[in-house]
Amino acid sequence: MVLMMDIENVTSVLNRTFHYPLQAKIWGASISIFVAIFGTFGNVIAIMAIVKFPKLRTKPNLMVLHLSLTDLILSVICMPIMAANDLIDDGIFKDSESTYCQYYMPFQFSMQGTNMCSLVIMTINRYMKIVWTNHYPRMFTNYTVITLIVTAWLFPLICLLPATIKIWGKFGFVERKNICTILSGDGYTTFLFLVSFVIPFISLIVCYTHIFITVHRQQNVIKSHRKHSTTPRRVSRISQCIPNNLCTMELQLTKMMLVIFLEYTILNLPITLITILDKNVTYPVLNRIAAGLSWMNASFNFVVYAIMNSQFRQAYGELFGISSATTNSIPGSRTDNTNRRQS
Repeated sequence: MVLMMDIENVTSVLNRTFHYPLQAKIWGASISIFVAIFGTFGNVIAIMAIVKFPKLRTKPNLMVLHLSLTDLILSVICMPIMAANDLIDDGIFKDSESTYCQYYMPFQFSMQGTNMCSLVIMTINRYMKIVWTNHYPRMFTNYTVITLIVTAWLFPLICLLPATIKIWGKFGFVERKNICTILSGDGYTTFLFLVSFVIPFISLIVCYTHIFITVHRQQNVIKSHRKHSTTPRRVSRISQCIPNNLCTMELQLTKMMLVIFLEYTILNLPITLITILDKNVTYPVLNRIAAGLSWMNASFNFVVYAIMNSQFRQAYGELFGISSATTNSIPGSRTDNTNRRQS
């Protein structure tokens, strides 16, 4: 008993004498400010493009709109507060019982969880569209999309509820991380790691692998018919008869969502590894950089939309006033309607 008390006293002294490195604070604040500025600008542009141009108002893009909205909330609300946490040595950020620690941090964690759920929903949409094409119109109705989006908001809140009301796990300030977070113990953090990363990650890998196999098989069938047929019209008819025959735009959208998933994985992998390998936070600077990288996907997605999808490129072009000679206008947009009136 005396030995245990001595160990607790030594630990308490070490915590009191630990000073969070200034370099870690600078890295954390810099990344937070970057995400706040760049993420706000980019996600507003993405949301405006989907809302303004009718051609982009599809069921898959409704999920892109939802992802952009969660990214915008993270950029506008969460990142400035994270920057303030590193720049301001105020007791409100260090007090485990403060409103910031007990209510704001669960909100931020839930937004990050909603972000992950959005990726899962988008992947399910692509999986159904490509692998179960014949059932897609019946299964992916507007009601289904709305239900999935509501679930994406509720599921993280339900998972975080035990820690929020302190019946399993709890939120508290961790000096060596300079942040309020979920305190490890009782297996709660392991549970969150499984439901928020491991299970979704494995599910996404399985879905995209099946999508790749399906697309590859379809392309081989079409190539085989082209090789043995000398009539282009007959090859076209055969392609149309293949249930999973995919148009260029569907493939673009699928590739775009795959890249978003890969981006999310790459940016979240460092914090996952360092959390497992450096449980005592021996390297606080690396820990803060890794945490910052996990926030940065909120500011990069709108760039992926433009690079991987021609319709988003055209929409961005019109929003910035680029002439139709440089980028084709989207049907239903202002430029397209003007061209129709002139013709």
